[in-house]
Amino acid sequence: MVAAQLDISVGQALIRLKAHSFGNDRPLKDVARDVVARTLRFDTQAEQDPKQ
Repeated sequence: MVAAQLDISVGQALIRLKAHSFGNDRPLKDVARDVVARTLRFDTQAEQDPKQ
């Protein structure tokens, strides 16, 4: 989903997930769960919102 939202490779999407996880002090599996549940997006609008 992240790769599709940002039009990037799967490897780059994993890096983004890991960075978000680390930067927000959350387990990677919780971040991934939020992406799958569509409560967390990585598109350009979400990146500008510090709450995401």
